[in-house]
Amino acid sequence: MLLATAVFTLLVLPWPIAIMLAIITLLVRQGCGYWFQRQLGGYTGDCLDITQQLAEIAGYLTLLAIATHYHF
Repeated sequence: MLLATAVFTLLVLPWPIAIMLAIITLLVRQGCGYWFQRQLGGYTGDCLDITQQLAEIAGYLTLLAIATHYHF
């Protein structure tokens, strides 16, 4: 499912925006992973759930910022 979402994103959005979304998602994932490791000593399924939610919110906010800046 994740691969289908990535392919759809690359087909629908311009390359720079798709790459920016991928970078934002990776930064959120790495930041959450670092924080969970430091605070909890690892991660659980709940940690993965919140990481997914935060990455999704960050992606939506990125798209909103781009749309607002370029007046789509």
